Amino acid sequence: MVKVVEMDTDRYSRLVGLIEHNGQSVNLGLAAQGHAWYYGQYCKAEPICGQIKSAEAEARAGKRGLWANGNPVPPWQWRNKK
Repeated sequence: MVKVVEMDTDRYSRLVGLIEHNGQSVNLGLAAQGHAWYYGQYCKAEPICGQIKSAEAEARAGKRGLWANGNPVPPWQWRNKK
């Protein structure tokens, strides 16, 4: 079971939220492993959003996950090119 804490709705009417499993932030874990981007436009809950932002920066610096083979294009930039 997971808990979803709704934060916002994006321009495509999708729910944007924080996900917890057994009291741990799934968002933070994914960012720390380099498997997710921090998107500051929607992440406004502190202190967790600051922690997610820092975890992404550390994953980038450590070339983990998405950043293992260069600089991937974030989804929002990819969509703007289409």
